[in-house]
Amino acid sequence: MALSTADDIIVSRKKKRNISIKTRLILMAAIALALMLIINLVSFNGLRTIQEDQITSGHYTKVYEKLTDVIEYVALLEGYQETAARYSLLRDNAKTPEEAAAIQKKSDDDDDAWKELVAKTQETIDSISSMVQTPSGKKAVQKIIAAWTEYKPTHELLLDLSHDPAPAATARMNELLGKGVWDKYQATRTVLDEFNTFEEKTLAELRNKSVSLSTTVMVITWLAFLAAVVVLSLVAVFSIKHIQKSITLIMKGVGALRDGDLSQRLQPLSTDELGKTAVALNEANETLHSMILSTVSSSEQINASTEALNKAGEQAAAGAEEVDSASTTVAAAAEEVATSVQTVAAGAEEMGASIREISSNANEAAKVAQDASKLAEQTSTTIAKLGNSSKEIGEVIKTITSIAEQTNLLALNATIEAARAGDAGKGFAVVAGEVKDLASDTGNATSEIGDKITQIQADIEEAVTAIGEITNIISSINDYQTTIAAAVEEQTATTNEMSRSVSEAADGMSQISGSIASLAQTAKDSRTAVDGMNEQFVQLRAASGSLKKQAEAFKL
Repeated sequence: MALSTADDIIVSRKKKRNISIKTRLILMAAIALALMLIINLVSFNGLRTIQEDQITSGHYTKVYEKLTDVIEYVALLEGYQETAARYSLLRDNAKTPEEAAAIQKKSDDDDDAWKELVAKTQETIDSISSMVQTPSGKKAVQKIIAAWTEYKPTHELLLDLSHDPAPAATARMNELLGKGVWDKYQATRTVLDEFNTFEEKTLAELRNKSVSLSTTVMVITWLAFLAAVVVLSLVAVFSIKHIQKSITLIMKGVGALRDGDLSQRLQPLSTDELGKTAVALNEANETLHSMILSTVSSSEQINASTEALNKAGEQAAAGAEEVDSASTTVAAAAEEVATSVQTVAAGAEEMGASIREISSNANEAAKVAQDASKLAEQTSTTIAKLGNSSKEIGEVIKTITSIAEQTNLLALNATIEAARAGDAGKGFAVVAGEVKDLASDTGNATSEIGDKITQIQADIEEAVTAIGEITNIISSINDYQTTIAAAVEEQTATTNEMSRSVSEAADGMSQISGSIASLAQTAKDSRTAVDGMNEQFVQLRAASGSLKKQAEAFKL
């Protein structure tokens, strides 16, 4: 049966569902997210509106509380007015001045509380005016401010009249309380009650709006949730039904493949992942069909090839045996050569050490000869200086001899002059005689020293000549030592090169010996591998026969 590809299926079955599983899942997630977004938006807007209403309600509540305080303050002020009028009446009807003073004191004690209450009323009204923002609220507050502005001066007037003890002041207070003040109080209380009613109505409307909005948000949220559940359920049921049918079809093909039936081909229900899986399963059946046919053919070829390989393996085993024997003989000979080369290398190393020692001694001798030559030159220089010094001493001795001769002549003249002097010159004659003798001794001594100096100069000249000859001999020795050191250095280089060459030869023989040993081991391993390969050939023939039987068991 011919195999259908995925492109053929798409062309021939255009009515199939082309929505992939991935797209279905993304669609379900998108629907869920969209519905959740709608629910969240509705809830958010509703909650935000409720929150704004609650803030507005809180604002109105604060205004309402302050308005309640103003109403209470105005009622208290009305009470203070009546109390002040009653105190004034009692004071006027008092029987004694003391009683009148006591009543006046009670009235004065209420003045501070009265003034403070007026200030608190004004402060609270100003606060309400700054808090109210709506046009209707501002209009109502303006009415309250106007009524309070007209009502407030009456308190100041009544407060002043309450301190006046004259009966006329009491009459004036009663007149004001009976007419103008009460009317102003009623007007103020009326606008306060109207604004209070407006605030209560506004708060009630805000509460009703919040309750209604909360109910609406809850209903919309539940409806959106139910819609999401219904839509997602429909999409899920549709997708699961489609996937179940496709999986059942694929399981049918897999079951046929499990039973060895390769003749079955599936008809995909769609072009999604499951449809492509069915097409891939068809292609796998076709490929497996071709592979089994090829396996049967290959197993027959393997049987023929293993026979030929088995024979070749036996020949390779025989060759490996011969290589093993020959490599063993060559390895023994190479080992002997390596031993001889190592002996020569050791001798060359010893000779090199001896030559290095000779070179060191020759260098030391050359250094000693150089030092001796320098010392001889220094000695010759010193002796030459000594000859010059002896010549200078001879000149000095000649001078001393000349001085002694002159001294002797002077002593002789002194003796003659002393003799002429007679007795007066006897002492001088004695001294002159002593000087003459001393001059004579000095002349004799200097003559002897001059002879010694002359002998020393002759000896110095001989020493200088001998040292010059010694210097020449040492220089010749130094030249010979230098020549010997150079020759020994060349011999050392030659010996080192010979030692290196012999060492390399020894290393090379060791490597050759190791390579031959490796070759022998490789030959043994090859023989073992060939034997194992022959056994595997036998097993391969058996496995090939078994594979052929199993392949023939499939239904093609």
